[in-house]
Amino acid sequence: MDGRSEFLPISEATFFLQKGMFGQKNLPNIVVEARKKIGPKFLAGVGQWREQAAACILTAALAGKLKVYVTYEPDQKKFEIVSPNTLKLIVPVRSALPDHPTRIAYPRSGPPLIRLSRGALFLSKSEFECWYRAEKAKRKWPSQEGASKRPIGRPRVSADWRARIKHLVEGGEWSAQKSIPTLKKSLAASEFGEAPPSDDALARIVDELLKETGDDRYRRKRRRPSRKTPNRHGD
Repeated sequence: MDGRSEFLPISEATFFLQKGMFGQKNLPNIVVEARKKIGPKFLAGVGQWREQAAACILTAALAGKLKVYVTYEPDQKKFEIVSPNTLKLIVPVRSALPDHPTRIAYPRSGPPLIRLSRGALFLSKSEFECWYRAEKAKRKWPSQEGASKRPIGRPRVSADWRARIKHLVEGGEWSAQKSIPTLKKSLAASEFGEAPPSDDALARIVDELLKETGDDRYRRKRRRPSRKTPNRHGD
Protein backbone atom coordinates (compact mmCIF):
# COMPACT_ATOMS: atom_id res chain seq x y z
CA MET A 1 0.00 0.00 0.00
CA ASP A 2 1.38 3.41 -0.96
CA GLY A 3 0.58 7.02 -0.14
CA ARG A 4 1.41 8.61 3.21
CA SER A 5 -1.74 10.79 2.92
CA GLU A 6 -3.92 7.68 3.12
CA PHE A 7 -2.72 6.87 6.63
CA LEU A 8 -3.18 8.37 10.08
CA PRO A 9 -0.70 8.15 13.01
CA ILE A 10 -2.14 6.44 16.09
CA SER A 11 -1.88 9.65 18.13
CA GLU A 12 -3.89 11.69 15.62
CA ALA A 13 -6.59 9.01 15.45
CA THR A 14 -6.75 9.05 19.27
CA PHE A 15 -7.26 12.82 19.43
CA PHE A 16 -9.93 12.66 16.73
CA LEU A 17 -11.81 9.93 18.61
CA GLN A 18 -11.38 11.79 21.92
CA LYS A 19 -12.94 14.90 20.44
CA GLY A 20 -15.91 12.90 19.16
CA MET A 21 -16.45 10.91 22.35
CA PHE A 22 -16.39 13.89 24.69
CA GLY A 23 -17.48 16.78 22.48
CA GLN A 24 -14.41 18.89 23.21
CA LYS A 25 -15.10 21.90 21.02
CA ASN A 26 -12.29 23.84 22.67
CA LEU A 27 -9.53 21.39 21.76
CA PRO A 28 -6.82 22.78 19.48
CA ASN A 29 -6.50 21.41 15.97
CA ILE A 30 -6.00 17.68 16.48
CA VAL A 31 -3.31 17.27 13.86
CA VAL A 32 -1.20 20.07 15.40
CA GLU A 33 -1.87 19.02 19.00
CA ALA A 34 -1.00 15.38 18.30
CA ARG A 35 2.52 16.42 17.40
CA LYS A 36 3.06 18.50 20.55
CA LYS A 37 4.48 17.22 23.80
CA ILE A 38 1.73 17.36 26.40
CA GLY A 39 2.93 19.68 29.14
CA PRO A 40 2.29 19.40 32.89
CA LYS A 41 -0.41 22.07 32.71
CA PHE A 42 -2.53 19.99 30.31
CA LEU A 43 -5.93 19.48 31.93
CA ALA A 44 -6.08 16.30 34.02
CA GLY A 45 -9.59 15.55 32.79
CA VAL A 46 -8.55 15.84 29.16
CA GLY A 47 -5.70 13.40 29.85
CA GLN A 48 -8.18 10.95 31.32
CA TRP A 49 -10.42 11.30 28.26
CA ARG A 50 -7.45 10.72 25.96
CA GLU A 51 -6.64 7.45 27.75
CA GLN A 52 -10.24 6.26 27.33
CA ALA A 53 -10.15 7.03 23.60
CA ALA A 54 -6.76 5.34 23.26
CA ALA A 55 -8.03 2.23 25.04
CA CYS A 56 -10.96 2.00 22.58
CA ILE A 57 -8.57 2.04 19.61
CA LEU A 58 -6.26 -0.52 21.26
CA THR A 59 -9.19 -2.86 22.02
CA ALA A 60 -10.48 -2.62 18.44
CA ALA A 61 -7.00 -3.27 17.02
CA LEU A 62 -6.41 -6.34 19.20
CA ALA A 63 -9.84 -7.68 18.20
CA GLY A 64 -9.03 -7.24 14.52
CA LYS A 65 -11.71 -4.58 14.01
CA LEU A 66 -9.07 -1.97 13.12
CA LYS A 67 -6.03 -2.86 11.03
CA VAL A 68 -2.71 -1.39 12.16
CA TYR A 69 0.04 -0.75 9.64
CA VAL A 70 3.77 -0.29 10.09
CA THR A 71 6.26 1.50 7.86
CA TYR A 72 10.05 1.38 7.97
CA GLU A 73 11.02 3.48 4.99
CA PRO A 74 12.35 7.01 5.63
CA ASP A 75 9.83 8.40 3.14
CA GLN A 76 7.04 6.22 4.62
CA LYS A 77 5.59 5.00 1.34
CA LYS A 78 5.52 1.27 2.02
CA PHE A 79 3.09 -0.03 4.65
CA GLU A 80 2.60 -3.55 6.05
CA ILE A 81 -0.22 -4.91 8.23
CA VAL A 82 0.69 -5.80 11.83
CA SER A 83 -1.20 -8.86 13.08
CA PRO A 84 -3.22 -8.65 16.34
CA ASN A 85 -0.94 -11.29 17.90
CA THR A 86 2.08 -9.11 17.20
CA LEU A 87 0.28 -6.01 18.52
CA LYS A 88 -0.16 -7.82 21.85
CA LEU A 89 3.64 -7.74 22.27
CA ILE A 90 3.81 -3.95 22.00
CA VAL A 91 3.87 -2.26 25.42
CA PRO A 92 1.07 0.40 25.52
CA VAL A 93 1.80 3.94 26.68
CA ARG A 94 -1.05 5.34 28.81
CA SER A 95 -3.46 2.73 27.39
CA ALA A 96 -2.42 3.65 23.84
CA LEU A 97 -0.55 1.99 21.03
CA PRO A 98 2.44 4.31 20.55
CA ASP A 99 3.27 5.90 17.21
CA HIS A 100 6.74 4.34 17.55
CA PRO A 101 6.67 0.88 19.26
CA THR A 102 10.11 1.08 20.84
CA ARG A 103 9.13 -1.21 23.74
CA ILE A 104 8.27 -4.81 22.86
CA ALA A 105 7.28 -7.30 25.56
CA TYR A 106 8.99 -10.67 25.97
CA PRO A 107 9.71 -12.65 23.86
CA ARG A 108 11.63 -9.99 21.94
CA SER A 109 13.47 -12.33 19.62
CA GLY A 110 13.92 -12.66 15.92
CA PRO A 111 14.40 -10.04 13.20
CA PRO A 112 10.65 -9.25 12.72
CA LEU A 113 10.13 -7.96 16.30
CA ILE A 114 13.45 -6.10 16.39
CA ARG A 115 12.54 -4.46 13.10
CA LEU A 116 9.05 -3.58 14.37
CA SER A 117 10.59 -1.63 17.26
CA ARG A 118 12.23 0.64 14.67
CA GLY A 119 9.05 1.31 12.71
CA ALA A 120 6.09 3.69 12.95
CA LEU A 121 2.45 2.65 13.38
CA PHE A 122 -0.49 4.00 11.39
CA LEU A 123 -4.18 3.40 10.73
CA SER A 124 -5.82 3.59 7.32
CA LYS A 125 -7.85 6.82 7.22
CA SER A 126 -10.75 5.21 5.34
CA GLU A 127 -10.84 2.16 7.65
CA PHE A 128 -10.67 4.36 10.74
CA GLU A 129 -13.50 6.58 9.46
CA CYS A 130 -15.73 3.52 8.86
CA TRP A 131 -15.01 2.19 12.35
CA TYR A 132 -15.52 5.67 13.85
CA ARG A 133 -18.96 6.02 12.23
CA ALA A 134 -19.96 2.54 13.43
CA GLU A 135 -18.93 3.38 17.01
CA LYS A 136 -20.72 6.73 16.87
CA ALA A 137 -23.90 5.04 15.63
CA LYS A 138 -24.06 3.03 18.88
CA ARG A 139 -24.82 6.33 20.70
CA LYS A 140 -22.83 5.42 23.80
CA TRP A 141 -20.48 8.41 23.84
CA PRO A 142 -20.86 10.96 26.68
CA SER A 143 -21.01 13.74 24.07
CA GLN A 144 -24.16 12.32 22.49
CA GLU A 145 -27.47 13.62 23.80
CA GLY A 146 -29.59 10.75 25.03
CA ALA A 147 -26.62 8.35 24.98
CA SER A 148 -27.28 5.21 26.97
CA LYS A 149 -25.60 5.15 30.38
CA ARG A 150 -24.96 2.37 32.83
CA PRO A 151 -27.50 2.53 35.67
CA ILE A 152 -25.99 4.00 38.83
CA GLY A 153 -27.41 3.77 42.33
CA ARG A 154 -31.21 3.64 42.26
CA PRO A 155 -32.13 3.26 38.56
CA ARG A 156 -35.54 4.97 38.97
CA VAL A 157 -34.20 8.23 40.38
CA SER A 158 -30.49 8.27 39.43
CA ALA A 159 -30.94 10.76 36.55
CA ASP A 160 -32.73 13.21 38.89
CA TRP A 161 -30.05 12.92 41.56
CA ARG A 162 -27.30 13.34 38.97
CA ALA A 163 -28.91 16.61 37.85
CA ARG A 164 -29.27 17.81 41.44
CA ILE A 165 -25.64 17.01 42.27
CA LYS A 166 -24.48 18.88 39.16
CA HIS A 167 -26.65 21.83 40.20
CA LEU A 168 -24.95 21.95 43.62
CA VAL A 169 -21.46 21.67 42.10
CA GLU A 170 -22.08 24.29 39.41
CA GLY A 171 -23.49 26.64 42.04
CA GLY A 172 -20.42 26.21 44.23
CA GLU A 173 -22.48 24.72 47.08
CA TRP A 174 -20.61 21.41 47.09
CA SER A 175 -17.52 19.77 45.62
CA ALA A 176 -15.86 16.39 46.11
CA GLN A 177 -13.33 18.04 48.44
CA LYS A 178 -16.16 17.85 50.94
CA SER A 179 -17.59 14.55 52.13
CA ILE A 180 -20.41 12.46 50.70
CA PRO A 181 -22.42 12.81 53.96
CA THR A 182 -22.16 16.60 53.47
CA LEU A 183 -23.53 16.16 49.95
CA LYS A 184 -26.37 14.05 51.32
CA LYS A 185 -27.29 16.76 53.84
CA SER A 186 -27.27 19.40 51.11
CA LEU A 187 -29.57 17.27 48.95
CA ALA A 188 -31.88 16.55 51.86
CA ALA A 189 -32.11 20.27 52.66
CA SER A 190 -33.05 21.15 49.06
CA GLU A 191 -36.55 22.01 47.96
CA PHE A 192 -37.14 18.66 46.28
CA GLY A 193 -38.40 17.00 49.45
CA GLU A 194 -37.21 13.46 48.64
CA ALA A 195 -34.86 11.41 50.80
CA PRO A 196 -31.48 11.10 49.01
CA PRO A 197 -30.02 7.69 48.08
CA SER A 198 -27.45 5.96 50.24
CA ASP A 199 -23.90 7.30 50.66
CA ASP A 200 -22.56 4.51 48.43
CA ALA A 201 -25.07 5.34 45.67
CA LEU A 202 -24.17 9.03 45.82
CA ALA A 203 -20.46 8.19 45.71
CA ARG A 204 -21.01 6.09 42.58
CA ILE A 205 -22.88 8.94 40.90
CA VAL A 206 -20.09 11.39 41.75
CA ASP A 207 -17.44 8.99 40.40
CA GLU A 208 -19.40 8.55 37.17
CA LEU A 209 -19.72 12.33 36.77
CA LEU A 210 -15.94 12.63 37.13
CA LYS A 211 -15.43 10.00 34.44
CA GLU A 212 -17.85 11.72 32.06
CA THR A 213 -16.80 15.34 32.61
CA GLY A 214 -13.17 15.15 33.72
CA ASP A 215 -14.04 17.95 36.17
CA ASP A 216 -11.86 17.77 39.30
CA ARG A 217 -14.72 19.14 41.36
CA TYR A 218 -16.08 15.56 41.26
CA ARG A 219 -12.77 13.92 42.23
CA ARG A 220 -13.15 12.36 45.68
CA LYS A 221 -10.27 11.86 48.09
CA ARG A 222 -9.60 8.18 48.61
CA ARG A 223 -9.26 7.27 52.27
CA ARG A 224 -7.34 4.31 53.60
CA PRO A 225 -9.44 1.96 55.69
CA SER A 226 -8.66 2.33 59.37
CA ARG A 227 -7.15 -0.59 61.23
CA LYS A 228 -9.32 -2.28 63.78
CA THR A 229 -7.89 -2.03 67.29
CA PRO A 230 -8.41 -5.23 69.32
CA ASN A 231 -10.38 -4.72 72.53
CA ARG A 232 -8.99 -5.38 75.97
CA HIS A 233 -10.43 -8.91 76.01
CA GLY A 234 -8.53 -9.88 72.88
CA ASP A 235 -11.68 -10.48 70.77
